Amino acid sequence: NIDVVGFDVHDRSGAVLGTVVAVEPNPAHDILVLADGVMIPAPFVTDVAPGVVTVDPPEGLLDLFRP
Repeated sequence: NIDVVGFDVHDRSGAVLGTVVAVEPNPAHDILVLADGVMIPAPFVTDVAPGVVTVDPPEGLLDLFRP
């Protein structure tokens, strides 16, 4: 497992979604927690590069995980 805390999160178009402040373990899969409280389930991570996590969540999913 790669520690992605502090990495920027981008969607596939390159838009910055936020910064990872925590990775919460979950029985099904880990969840990335962004600085604004948005949570992104790990299965939607498509790439991890130095300092950047790219995600491809289905439309509307991030709204469901917004505090």
